[in-house]
Amino acid sequence: MGTGTLAAALVVAVTSMPASAGSACAAAASTLSDAAAVYVKKGQQAFVERFVRGSPLAERMAAEGAEQLRHIEAVLGPIQGFSVISRKSLGARSCYVVGVLEYTNGPAFTGVLYYARPEGSVPISLRLEAEPDEVFTYPVLIGSD
Repeated sequence: MGTGTLAAALVVAVTSMPASAGSACAAAASTLSDAAAVYVKKGQQAFVERFVRGSPLAERMAAEGAEQLRHIEAVLGPIQGFSVISRKSLGARSCYVVGVLEYTNGPAFTGVLYYARPEGSVPISLRLEAEPDEVFTYPVLIGSD
């Protein structure tokens, strides 16, 4: 690869990434909110399909997420709404987003690690818990950018 080709490749790589860690987090929070809106309107299966889209761990996350959501819905009833509680940059391309899933009979909490790729933010890990302190595990993750 010549220097001109390498330089052009670097320009494309740099310009297709988020401008800052804050914009990576804004994109991640928006991606999660969009998936949650699908959950409220179309149900758990549509949410899982939308949530894992583009993730390198899509198959594993889809199976685990669907099982967790079935368990949560059996106890808490149907989903009613969703809110982002917190988002925290973990480097230039990673963001941890915490949200509350509001069901008929109570809340559940989610912590999602997103990674910014040229095609958009993709989930790398997912936690669904009944207790908020389970997704606020480490003090560095608490707070917003």
